[in-house]
Amino acid sequence: MKSKKMIVYLITLAILLSCSSLMRVPKVNAATATVKFISEVYELGPENATGREFKVAVVIENVENLYGLDIRVKINTTYFQYVNHTTTIPWNTTQTPVPPSPYGGILYAPTTRSKDEYDPSTNLLKIAYSSQSPAKPFAGNGTVCVFRLKVVYHPIGQGYFNVTAASFDSIKLAGYGIPPPPIPFNSQNLIIKMNYLEDNEPPLISNPYQDPPGEIMQPGVIVEVDFGINVTVRVNVTDASPIERVVLFYNITSDNWENITMQLISDNLYEAQIPSSQFNVGDTVFYYITATDIWGNSAQTPETGIYYKYHIIPELEHISAILLILITLAATLLLTRKRS
Repeated sequence: MKSKKMIVYLITLAILLSCSSLMRVPKVNAATATVKFISEVYELGPENATGREFKVAVVIENVENLYGLDIRVKINTTYFQYVNHTTTIPWNTTQTPVPPSPYGGILYAPTTRSKDEYDPSTNLLKIAYSSQSPAKPFAGNGTVCVFRLKVVYHPIGQGYFNVTAASFDSIKLAGYGIPPPPIPFNSQNLIIKMNYLEDNEPPLISNPYQDPPGEIMQPGVIVEVDFGINVTVRVNVTDASPIERVVLFYNITSDNWENITMQLISDNLYEAQIPSSQFNVGDTVFYYITATDIWGNSAQTPETGIYYKYHIIPELEHISAILLILITLAATLLLTRKRS
């Protein structure tokens, strides 16, 4: 009985072994490839980099059994602009290194192109190719493409920050086989250290508009304002950096200056009102304006020792002047009629 069981066991084992030898075991890509960027530059600034162009290569390293690829690169259009690109497929036509990559092209000819374009609506660079029979699978290191970027925005500030200039939106690597086996990979985005553009320039302050009298003021020129009238001052302030504060200083002497923080009322336009309650008839009011940006750069208008000025007069003086003009006109008309 035991011998019969042993015979059945051996027959079953033999059948299983024979079946397993007939089973097809798919080829597996054990190695892990790396898909990354190699750039001409990894740091920008602090000098102004706006308008600068540089090349970036998309490479695949340590790959085995590569027969097709589909790679989509996302460009950070806040700081950079896509200019153009050159695809380095197949390897047969680009065997020498393609700077800034130290490698030649990738995939062996003949190849078929599925995608090779930049889509400005999505900011995606799309590269998709595959080898065709009788091409052999690619192994080693290779360059997929080289694209050119242009710096379009270099922010002003202090210190630095890291910006992702380009990233992989999607990656597909396929090996040789039916069906094509996926190839495992790691990916690395392109990180660039961007030093802030230094701002050492002070803000620009225009000559103020004053109402009354409703005109642009000139330094040192005195205008007349009726007693009891609040004076509105508006000024235009511009700077490469954000403005932190704009302040109007005023007084009737060279000591004990009062100050008012001017308010932003529209793009670059600031306003403040000098109250009339502090002044008497006959006073001459002096004022000047300062502006400071977020980095501490300051400007003053007009220069120290020269101020914008207005003289406070009784309201009666204006009435008297108007009456005098009317009397003069009336007298002129009367004389004209008598002569005629």
